[in-house]
Amino acid sequence: MTAKRLIAITSGLVILALFAFSAQHSAMRIYRSFTPYSNFQVTGPVILSDKWLDVELKPPLKQDRKRQFIVFVLADQFFRQDPSQEPQLQNGTVVNFEAEPVDENGKTYPLTEPFGDGYSEVGRGFPVRTELSASTRFPRVRLRTNVPIKCSKIIWRAYDTRDFK
Repeated sequence: MTAKRLIAITSGLVILALFAFSAQHSAMRIYRSFTPYSNFQVTGPVILSDKWLDVELKPPLKQDRKRQFIVFVLADQFFRQDPSQEPQLQNGTVVNFEAEPVDENGKTYPLTEPFGDGYSEVGRGFPVRTELSASTRFPRVRLRTNVPIKCSKIIWRAYDTRDFK
């Protein structure tokens, strides 16, 4: 094989690889603009109480987008007079939702950032300034509420604000 032919074949393969990478990247951006949320069902249906529910996750949860939340999808709609407050039962009892992913070293991460509409789903996310390594994995999550609450499912939701353009 001549040197010119070898250079031409190598150049063609490099151009083809660059084109394939660019096409895959563009396709992913288009896909994520239509489906900005990444949802993984953790458990459900389940009744939460004031006792920690420890859920083992297979595969472990990971940070695949900028923001991560545990979302409690409620079986019954809640009542709130003020959207800035925690959800309430019809009798006025305030419901406190707690979620703590547990990493592979046993460290817990209390999720405190509110998310969701507060009526049909309530979420808790990492505080805004939390920096996680891309290699951090969460093989377990702990969940509880201050009063018994039925959830149709609990999901790990992730998104990146750049996907909402």
